[in-house]
Amino acid sequence: MDNQLFFQQFSQLPDKAQEEAMLFLEFLMSKYQVATSPQNPKKSAKRVFGISKGDYQMQSDFDAELADFKD
Repeated sequence: MDNQLFFQQFSQLPDKAQEEAMLFLEFLMSKYQVATSPQNPKKSAKRVFGISKGDYQMQSDFDAELADFKD
């Protein structure tokens, strides 16, 4: 199939039809297991140790028995 013809016809579709065509294209790619590269690849963010330091404080009676369980 001629890519230029495809793009020309695709661009003439209304926005809603273009969205449907993209969904169908994604379906076909998953059906035939075609690998795709994302438009905006997410960088794998490394977890930073101690990033929440000081945001939370433990109560001094953390290990104490809860009143609900005393009975």
